[in-house]
Amino acid sequence: MSNKKQIDIKSLSKELESLIDVTGDSCGPLLINELQARIDKTVEIFNKDVDKILSILFNVYHDRRENCKKILDNNSSNNFEDDIEEKEVVSPQFIKSYENKNKL
Repeated sequence: MSNKKQIDIKSLSKELESLIDVTGDSCGPLLINELQARIDKTVEIFNKDVDKILSILFNVYHDRRENCKKILDNNSSNNFEDDIEEKEVVSPQFIKSYENKNKL
């Protein structure tokens, strides 16, 4: 390349860098705030979805548990007690924590 082209490229690069710095200083905080708002919204949607899914799963768990208790009660009334050993139903720890938290 000729010296004139190198000088033009260097001067253009310096001008471009200064423009980028000015743009970054003025738009940077706006972009960061927008990104933070979008991340917050995404996390909020995720948390709502997880709460909904867990509520559904806990309801299914409790329904199945009640159905099993009914079956056991029906079987024990039909004198099948010898075949069925009664055991206390123990919930997993995370379900106990959830029930205590939500007073179920």
